Amino acid sequence: DNILKRAAELTHGCSTESEIVAAVHSYVVKNFTYNYDFAAQISAGSVTSYVPDVQSVYSAKTGICYDYSVVMASMLRSRGIQVRVVTGYPDSSMVNGYHAWLQIYDPSSKTWYTCDPTYDSCYYHSGYSYTLKKSDSLYSNITYIY
Repeated sequence: DNILKRAAELTHGCSTESEIVAAVHSYVVKNFTYNYDFAAQISAGSVTSYVPDVQSVYSAKTGICYDYSVVMASMLRSRGIQVRVVTGYPDSSMVNGYHAWLQIYDPSSKTWYTCDPTYDSCYYHSGYSYTLKKSDSLYSNITYIY
């Protein structure tokens, strides 16, 4: 399974969960691009139901927020990291409408923190700075947790 092998390669030598998360996050952010055409099809109602195929998304290196989130979650889960895929309506100028992101468990603080690899990737490819952890208050309007 290519995605699991890549996760193992990326995190080889990482000694903490924070390092594992940072390595996988960096890879997804830098190597995946947002699929604006597919997002437009969803917005227009041409696509009414969608569940990502993780291997296909990983191979194509492009997708929408749900794709970014499930790929990163799959990679992290394969490395033993507790992570949830979350959907809802964030209060952010970058994200307009229904969105998917991650909550990652930090065992040292025994809390979950928010990570949005789609947001970060779009910022990265546009030359803007970003941080891995997001303000939970901007991502509080949750509809589902997977």
